[in-house]
Amino acid sequence: MYRNNPQLERLLRTDFQAVIAGFQAASTVRYYLPAAPPRIHAFVAACPPSEMHSFTQRSGFLDPLVKGQAPDDAVAAFLRQASLVHPEPRGFLVQAGKELAGLLAGQWPRLQSILRRLETG
Repeated sequence: MYRNNPQLERLLRTDFQAVIAGFQAASTVRYYLPAAPPRIHAFVAACPPSEMHSFTQRSGFLDPLVKGQAPDDAVAAFLRQASLVHPEPRGFLVQAGKELAGLLAGQWPRLQSILRRLETG
């Protein structure tokens, strides 16, 4: 079928990219790569709010995201989503913005790009 319709190979393809920002071992959150990678055909699902809150309690997740070359849109979308599980969403975003300013020192255009996308309405 693909031989007769080579365009199907591009139409019926899904690309998925991920940046591993950390993992949880027992009850401890670690902000680096685990010893073993995730399974190749593992399912992807959104974290429950309690896990998202636990994972974003400390700002350690930002470093792997930024250095892992996650697209600016993805970083901002993650931060907006994570802010919703915190009692003070705006405070969470302000703190994340401050952390990003330190991590992206010397990368003003990228920092501005992410911060502009943090507006929640």
